Amino acid sequence: MAKALLVQAGGLGAVTKAVEDLGGFDQQYEQIEKVSAHHGNFWEVLLYGQIGRDRAVMFDLAEKLEFTETSEDRRVLDALTHAMRHQGARGEWRRTSSTGT
Repeated sequence: MAKALLVQAGGLGAVTKAVEDLGGFDQQYEQIEKVSAHHGNFWEVLLYGQIGRDRAVMFDLAEKLEFTETSEDRRVLDALTHAMRHQGARGEWRRTSSTGT
């Protein structure tokens, strides 16, 4: 029994060491989130870190470019207009329902 516990403890130590060698548990959880987001078509999680770093550049570029819709669907241009109108806002984004809650 003692030998089995020693083998089990060594196995857990090996797993912990392997995870630490790959950047630690926090980094691995972040990678798991990205993979889950990719497979769940939840792309906002994938862009979150990138958007924060390039926010000012993206708004500067959007102000210099002229955008034209290529179909009757204006949702992308409306979203861009909304984002530019609120580009100075800071804080966590929270999705609300269509009823405003």
